Amino acid sequence: MVHRDGSEGKFDVPVCPRRPRTAKCHIPFRGPIFFFVCMLAAAPASSKAVSYRFNQSDGLSGWGTAGADRALVRGGVLRVSGGNECRLALPPSQAIVPETDRYLVITLRTGSPRYLSVVWRAGNAPDKSGDITMQLPFDRNFHTHWIELAHSPLWRGRIEQVELIFKGYPGLIEIGSVEIAPFSLEEYLISQWKEFWMPRRLTLASINSLSGPQFLGIPFVRGLGIAALIVLVYGAVAYMRTGQTRRLRVISGIGAAMLFLWCVYDMRETYSQFACFADIYTAYLKPAEADKIFPDLGDFYRFVDLCRKHIPQQDQFHFYSAPDWPFDCRMRYFLYPRRMKSREISNVYDAKAIPWHVVYHDVNIRVDAAGRCLWYRSVEGEHVISKPGRVVATSGPDEFIFREDR
Repeated sequence: MVHRDGSEGKFDVPVCPRRPRTAKCHIPFRGPIFFFVCMLAAAPASSKAVSYRFNQSDGLSGWGTAGADRALVRGGVLRVSGGNECRLALPPSQAIVPETDRYLVITLRTGSPRYLSVVWRAGNAPDKSGDITMQLPFDRNFHTHWIELAHSPLWRGRIEQVELIFKGYPGLIEIGSVEIAPFSLEEYLISQWKEFWMPRRLTLASINSLSGPQFLGIPFVRGLGIAALIVLVYGAVAYMRTGQTRRLRVISGIGAAMLFLWCVYDMRETYSQFACFADIYTAYLKPAEADKIFPDLGDFYRFVDLCRKHIPQQDQFHFYSAPDWPFDCRMRYFLYPRRMKSREISNVYDAKAIPWHVVYHDVNIRVDAAGRCLWYRSVEGEHVISKPGRVVATSGPDEFIFREDR
């Protein structure tokens, strides 16, 4: 080809410039994630019909108790010490609407294995209208429980009274807050996220079992197994329906999903083990020999040595502690052949005098300096529980040995 300027060359075909290709961002499950974010943002703030935080000056005004040796508010926490069955009746409220106020949200910690029953009375019914029972975790942590009262068909009408019944071993019950309110997705997810990362504490039951975290109301291990099964089934279906070239990508996706679930749980367990070691280091390894304590028993064994030193082997003694378990059974074992009488355990000879009174962290017991007697404080009032005597030894606040005069 000859150009107009006389030069020769190949014929040039004009080419339209190609638009540069932009990389697309592929986000897996972007549809459900977008829907979830919108639903969370649009969730209205719930107004609570009943809400108690125990940080006001009125304390337990309007509350009712039964079976409790002690009920007081300290540090923004309701502390209740009771026996095998302890009842707490919430103050009557006319603001509860069963159609919308469907959940009881309670934050608490128990010092002994317990069950919680939520009982209510509707209208003018003379007896309870319904109840829901659940087992409480026993791991030294405060847990937030979402109890769906509307799950019972009897949660309807005008609710006159709501009562909390704690059954199980005697001990201390600590309640941080109590609410009866509509379901709040935001508050629920926040509380469940905190529950998941809550470390496992070292307890006396740790040698027998290791409890896993809860998430969305079920054990995370169970949810992990369900998620793994769903991933495997979905991957198998996708593998069978795809061509030969895409099967490698399906297998890689299944492996990545399983690895992600494993890593999340492993991170949580590593954090929990670190927190457990930190408790042991702070309480037992770091302090000097005289200050060492056990994470779940405190200075109890030092107090046992003090009792061995002052109480003769042939004598009998009363023992008071809050909570009773796990101290009463251990005190009976370590001080044998001395014989002990407590609220739950007794191996004394009835015909023989019991001149000794051993008090370990029970704030219900006080010494009357004027009358030289021991007084026991309960919900009904105070009464004398000893003859005149004196304190013969002490090892700390609310830890002393009292002996009656002969």
